[in-house]
Amino acid sequence: MKSNTFDELEKIDSTKPLFCFYKKIYKIFDKLNIEPIVYGGLAYFYYTKDETIPIKDIDLLVPKSDFIRIQEMLDSLKNITYKVMPWHSIEIFENGMKIDIDSIEHFLDPRPREFNKATFDNFCFNFLNRDSLVSVYEEALLNMPKELKLIEKRKKYQKKLENLKKL
Repeated sequence: MKSNTFDELEKIDSTKPLFCFYKKIYKIFDKLNIEPIVYGGLAYFYYTKDETIPIKDIDLLVPKSDFIRIQEMLDSLKNITYKVMPWHSIEIFENGMKIDIDSIEHFLDPRPREFNKATFDNFCFNFLNRDSLVSVYEEALLNMPKELKLIEKRKKYQKKLENLKKL
């Protein structure tokens, strides 16, 4: 597990409100002694520094057994709403921003739970390791329906996968 800084995010102004939102949610994890693992688009950016694919949300992995405790804490926050999704996720919203909390058992296992620590704005992130992230994107592409409305999402995932494999 290596640790470094993630200062490249400083260049992307659009992420600042999202990270303020993340800090609010992270306080819940801290109080509950939960250490989330970041994956998805933010982890992709961490490894590739590719600014052509915008960071629209933050995807986190936590144990499913912590969902009830997280929901209880979310209920106490003002201006934040959430939905429990049938695919083992909680979607959290504030002012048009979204953080996805996904069950580590359903979205990561049996891949290793290895991550790299990085700091940004004096805040620590645990990024899913690159090999597991590649595997997650491969599985997502394999299982994504071939519907017309998902063509752009498939293209974006394919680009991310190709770029991650180049590293």
